Amino acid sequence: MTPHFPFQGYFMRAAMYSVRWCIIALRLIEFTGPAGQAIILNPSQVVAIREARSLEHFGDEVKCVITTADGRFFGVVQSCDEVRMRLMQDPANEGLQ
Repeated sequence: MTPHFPFQGYFMRAAMYSVRWCIIALRLIEFTGPAGQAIILNPSQVVAIREARSLEHFGDEVKCVITTADGRFFGVVQSCDEVRMRLMQDPANEGLQ
């Protein structure tokens, strides 16, 4: 037999209400790293993209470097034009140029 709490119904309704509004829509975009690995990023967290420089430690196959809001950067084999096009398809990044 479970104990009865006076506010048990209230807390259950509050928990159900919270869960009902806790739906998160997250759109992720997949890019390809220099070793063929999948790099999956949240497009709303991308703060900068730039062409890879020849003297960087990424290697020759990296064409574009993506920087995210948490300060991490990722080298991808896609061109920056392709990265920009794929990021602009996301409604959250309409102002990205």
